[in-house]
Amino acid sequence: MLSLLRSLLNPATYNDRSRPPLQSFSPPPPDLSSIALEFQEAVGTKRATARSSHLETLRQTEYPQLTDQVYLDYAGTTPYPASVVRAHTEDLLSGVLYGNPHSAGSPSSAATQERIDAVRGRVLRYLNADPEEYAVVFTSGATAAARIVGESIDWAGDNRKGEFWYLNESHTSVVGIRGLVEEGGKRSTDSPNIGQDVSRAKAVNADAIESLLAFGTDDPTPPHVEAPATTETIPMAGHFNLVAFPAQCNATGTRYPLRWIREFRRKNWGKVSALVNPAHQHPHRLQDNGLPFLVLLDAASYLSTATLDLSAHPADFTIMSFYKIFGFPTGIGALVLRRDVSRHMRKRYHGGGTVGAITVAEDERSWQVPKDNLSSRFEDGTLPFLEILALDRGFDYLEGLGGMRVVGGHATALREYVLKRMDEMKYADGGGPLCILYSAPDGAEKPQGPIINFNLRASSGYPISPTSVLRLAAVQHIHLRAGCFCNPGACQRNLGLLSSDVRRNFHTHGVVCGGNHDVIDNKPAGGLRISFGTASTLDDCSKWLEFLATYFLEAARERVATSGSEDGITEDTAVRVHRITVFPIKSCGGFSPSSWSVDANGFRFDREWMLVDATNAPLTLKRCRLMSQIRILELDVEKGILTVQAGKQPALQIPIDKRETSGIDAAEAPWCSVTPRASSPRYDNTYPAKVHAYFSAFLNVECRLVRVAAASETGFANQSPFLISSTTSFADLCARIPATLGDGGGGGDSTKPSATVDPDCLRANISVAGLAPYAEDALVGRTVLVNNAVCLRIDDLCSRCQIVNVDPTTARVSKQPFTAMAKYRNIAGKGVCFGVLAGLISGRGAVISIGDVVRVA
Repeated sequence: MLSLLRSLLNPATYNDRSRPPLQSFSPPPPDLSSIALEFQEAVGTKRATARSSHLETLRQTEYPQLTDQVYLDYAGTTPYPASVVRAHTEDLLSGVLYGNPHSAGSPSSAATQERIDAVRGRVLRYLNADPEEYAVVFTSGATAAARIVGESIDWAGDNRKGEFWYLNESHTSVVGIRGLVEEGGKRSTDSPNIGQDVSRAKAVNADAIESLLAFGTDDPTPPHVEAPATTETIPMAGHFNLVAFPAQCNATGTRYPLRWIREFRRKNWGKVSALVNPAHQHPHRLQDNGLPFLVLLDAASYLSTATLDLSAHPADFTIMSFYKIFGFPTGIGALVLRRDVSRHMRKRYHGGGTVGAITVAEDERSWQVPKDNLSSRFEDGTLPFLEILALDRGFDYLEGLGGMRVVGGHATALREYVLKRMDEMKYADGGGPLCILYSAPDGAEKPQGPIINFNLRASSGYPISPTSVLRLAAVQHIHLRAGCFCNPGACQRNLGLLSSDVRRNFHTHGVVCGGNHDVIDNKPAGGLRISFGTASTLDDCSKWLEFLATYFLEAARERVATSGSEDGITEDTAVRVHRITVFPIKSCGGFSPSSWSVDANGFRFDREWMLVDATNAPLTLKRCRLMSQIRILELDVEKGILTVQAGKQPALQIPIDKRETSGIDAAEAPWCSVTPRASSPRYDNTYPAKVHAYFSAFLNVECRLVRVAAASETGFANQSPFLISSTTSFADLCARIPATLGDGGGGGDSTKPSATVDPDCLRANISVAGLAPYAEDALVGRTVLVNNAVCLRIDDLCSRCQIVNVDPTTARVSKQPFTAMAKYRNIAGKGVCFGVLAGLISGRGAVISIGDVVRVA
């Protein structure tokens, strides 16, 4: 470990098995001349151009991990700068011993505690928060900070009348507090709103908050009540409401008014004034329960590209995650809370260094006294103190750039440029806009963070699957995010989804955030997000816009000419089985017999085994490309032996005749299908440890070999038991691939002629000959008869992902053939498709052979 840390100090040794030394990352600076003027025109200022040029010089030295990458997920995390990692490592190797801060009296403990306290002070200084008024509680992130707030309020006791209000466009970290509130019981019967919605957790929009804070703008002379000049929280009798909103929506980048914080305080003082002086009561006050509000500000997304001044915006609770700001370290966040609101927080768990005194005895009730230090009182267990020390280096780095205002200005200028260009992208011949851009909600002010939330549409107007865009972008080394971004309110608003729609999509179609099935009834169930930050460049912007033009605008013309047609497909069409492939272990190599029998789950033994990790999730080629090197040497049904070989390891024989049902459920394992499975398979786990060790050693992943349970009604196939492709379609695909796989984005991974693209990359069970290219598309919804014995139902097109780019013979990954597919096989609502999926209607026990006639019913 020590040698590893020392190696990080020297850029010449900053490498791993797959990465060259740091100094080799010295590409020439990007040529911005072709787009700099266009960028300046878009943002309307030379200053933005100069600022961007300054920060772009950092890419070569500080962010070697971004070489040949287009990173557009800064809202997910900021990439870590090399100098921060090196400086922190120098700290750890400087000769100072840092010990457990709970080991009071030890010099190593004292050294650690001193540094931690210094970092707390630096966090407060960064937020312009007075240490006399605020405390920093270190957490694992913003989510943990929000949970501390929710769990520390006694919703069932001292604050049983209180309500929780949260903005619709809140992160689930904040929305999750509502479960704690609802556990505390329904609204007290003496609430003025009894008879209305009795839930104590309310989702509200920006308009509602503005109205609440207006003190009745319909009155020409509303009372003007000013809060005191100090930031002191008003005295409360124990009952209060908690209102939470994000400074910046993590999904859309919309920035909500920080003035709300002081206006809530003004409203609170107005209520106190009304109690003291009835003349100040307002007859048109909006219906709330009359209790004062404490404010929880979710600043996690906002602080990634903006600064926050708590002296001007004195939130009672502020939650944040430092990896959003610096990129390193991860797993560190903070709850910055006002000291005077701590009296309203009741901690239920006392342990791990949070108590000052405690007793344990059988004959008495529990007794403990929390620590006086407010921060320590809420920091359960030993802090990740070495990671906390790294925050110092993150602040140093940010200050060296000129502060977050410089970073935010750079990122916002890039967003404005890209947004303008995306808005201008139109299909030819009146096909309409490519991008559906989601704007700020009604009632929100217009400032926007450097985030663009959008979807793409086909020229027909049909939405393009966000997952299909994500897959294609990944092949081009473009990093973005698809789904609902842990922000269900923003997702529902932008997509026009009612809560009933979300529930129906989940129960009927299996739609989950970030899932593959994301277009339902011609309506997207998720979206796309790109975001900008410290290391963003104009070159990133240019490549992103080029990606949209190449694979969607320009490719639209090709897609029109290659969609399947029923022309020429009749009951007498001469189609024959060209090849059969069986894949006994899911995502591993297959074997191609001349004939094979069919059972209820497809070909006998096809995807009957699967490798699962420690969480029972299946290992797939997408996760582990070396799985393609696990080959099937023999499947001897008579002897009951499956013989496999992983790479150059000795062959392994696996018995296939023993079947014991263990009842282990794989329901939680993620599947690749774009439509929900009727049921999740159960599996047997009866193989000895040496079998699991064989695969674990080769893949360098702890895994187990499992088998579909004897009583299971489904196999391990993603969706349908058969995948069928056409030889003519594959030939047409190969003709569209550049002369070398490295061209068109192969990254030099391979220079094999396109004619030698291995058809096994398509992982088809049956390859047929005799159809026109892509005529199989027109078979969806029809039935086919193989050898007058096996009747198959063609269920759907097969939606593809980047695993087709894994060379089945070498396990190397290029950008083909998926890149070629994407240019002409991006089917509206389904993504990039190639081949068809089929289910068995009848023919169990029959045999399919090469040369069998396939007839269309």
